Amino acid sequence: MESGKVRLDGDRVKAIQKLREVVSEESTNVDAYLRLGVLFAESGDAVRALKIHKSLTFRGDLTTAQKVEVYRALSEDYIATADIPRALEALDQEGIRHHDGE
Repeated sequence: MESGKVRLDGDRVKAIQKLREVVSEESTNVDAYLRLGVLFAESGDAVRALKIHKSLTFRGDLTTAQKVEVYRALSEDYIATADIPRALEALDQEGIRHHDGE
C-alpha cells in the first residue's frame, strides 16, 4: 500500500487522502482504517480517530490480532481525550492489560 510510504515521507495530508481512497474502495480493509485513525490522532484530531477506531469494534470479522490493535488504538484515543476510565475499559475488552502484564 502506497500510504505507508507517504506517511514515512512525512506528508500526513497525502497519506490521509490516500487512505480515504483505499477505504472507500475497500470497506473491509481494517488495516487501512486503523492507519487512518492513527494519522488523525497524530494530527491532533483524537475525536475523529476515536470515531474511526470505535466503529471498528462493531465488526464481526476481525482477527484476534486486529481486535488487539483496534482496542489499543481506541485506548490511546481515549487517553488523548482525557478519558482514562474508558481507556482502561478498552484495554480490558480483549484482555490486553493482562496479556502485557500491566
